[in-house]
Amino acid sequence: MKKSILFLVLLLLCNITFHAHSQGSQDTGSQQEFAAIYTYGEKWEAGKPPAEQAYFMAHSTFLFQLKQTGAITAGMKVADKSIILFKAVNIDEAKKIFLADASVTEKTYQLDIQPATIFYKGCL
Repeated sequence: MKKSILFLVLLLLCNITFHAHSQGSQDTGSQQEFAAIYTYGEKWEAGKPPAEQAYFMAHSTFLFQLKQTGAITAGMKVADKSIILFKAVNIDEAKKIFLADASVTEKTYQLDIQPATIFYKGCL
């Protein structure tokens, strides 16, 4: 019984999240999805955890601000890469947005921006 209730609650939350996301995406006009793919840069210090790397706090604040504006759709860690899915009008704007990240300009991280196609929308 408890598992059934938990499942229904999770299903409801996913549905609400998906509905809110799809409603918000209607307001984005001609924005497209992109992926910002972070890898370790030349100034990454091996053996140090991410929170102790140079410019990590600025990097975290930068991403938090983008999330607050609704630009970031999702973020994830895959092996030694971090991938941020986000919205922008075009590739030039996408690059301009993320090249403002101090951890990239100061070479703690390397950044690759690529167009992204989301083919399974819904709950993450």
